[in-house]
Amino acid sequence: METLKTMSVFLMLLIALSLSIGGLWHQLQGGRMFYILIGLLYGLSLNFYFKKQEKALYTNSTILLGVIVWAGYQHGINFL
Repeated sequence: METLKTMSVFLMLLIALSLSIGGLWHQLQGGRMFYILIGLLYGLSLNFYFKKQEKALYTNSTILLGVIVWAGYQHGINFL
């Protein structure tokens, strides 16, 4: 079970770093700070998960809701 937790933390760390670094590159190219913010929030969620706190669930839920709202804002909600 400890191996599964270690693999999960490593995968979450890779996702958080790739979002943050990719978001920084995107920001330097004139884009928005959305991906940097999502990467930092995912890193915060990783911290909560590592400490076995329930806040990790709420942080991930906030990230998901934020991504859905952002997609609706960027591309409109008429996607069907």
